[in-house]
Amino acid sequence: DLIAQIQARAPIGLLLHHKVMERTAFAFLDRLLAMVRAYPFVQCHTFDTMSVRLPQPIMESEWITS
Repeated sequence: DLIAQIQARAPIGLLLHHKVMERTAFAFLDRLLAMVRAYPFVQCHTFDTMSVRLPQPIMESEWITS
């Protein structure tokens, strides 16, 4: 539940299915990333870098599933 994660100040993320995205979706993503990068607490990661940085209990939680 996204609201619960935000209230708990837990990390949240976006999962992209770039192989099925069209040009307008990429344009939207460009604008969204430009907007959120303006906030100093926002960090962009790949799945690999995210898994190294998150505490183990979060990685094992129901929030991140494979």
